[in-house]
Amino acid sequence: EGRGMKKKRAKRLLAFGALMLFLLALYFYLDWGLRENLLVQGEAQLNNIAISIMNTSVSEVLQKHYPARDLLKIEKDEQGRVAMVSADAAEMNQIVYECVELAQEKIAQLERDKIPIPLGNAIGSRLFSGKGPNIRIGVLPMGAVSAEYFTEFYAAGINQTRYKIYMVLKSDMALVVGRSSQSVHIESQVLIADAIIVGTVPQSYANLDGARGFIDLTP
Repeated sequence: EGRGMKKKRAKRLLAFGALMLFLLALYFYLDWGLRENLLVQGEAQLNNIAISIMNTSVSEVLQKHYPARDLLKIEKDEQGRVAMVSADAAEMNQIVYECVELAQEKIAQLERDKIPIPLGNAIGSRLFSGKGPNIRIGVLPMGAVSAEYFTEFYAAGINQTRYKIYMVLKSDMALVVGRSSQSVHIESQVLIADAIIVGTVPQSYANLDGARGFIDLTP
């Protein structure tokens, strides 16, 4: 009976040791094997979510302000020809401020909610894609949202000139999975003003890139 008890005890210890090795291997698989996949999945989702937030913020702010065509001012000379195209700088600056504030507020919500990744996606399974419990990835803003303008000004046909103003929103964030983190740069370009000017090409136009003022095209 003594030998039988020793054998049973040895089997139990062996089974316990095998279980511990399995759990240890599972831990390293989850810690190392899934980490990279979670970061890849998280980056894709964060990029989509953040760009949607930025675009929605710009749309909501623009709805409260003048129509896009009112942001552009067209000046004509004595002959009635278009001489210069400019923008309402004060109104544009206010729009930028409100867009940045609203986008920052919504992005901060991501830090509280985190990004859910279904377990099926995390393990890279096509069969179980979108299924299983969610693994939530932490999001940390790495600075404030910033915004800038750039313009396009080009011929759009006979005696027609197209003038566009874009807003570019940028934000840097970090994904956090366990002890690992990965920085993600988010950038969204939104068209906020688009006008076709009928007449000869203006001699000068407002260049909003970096708010440097006007570029004079007069020879």
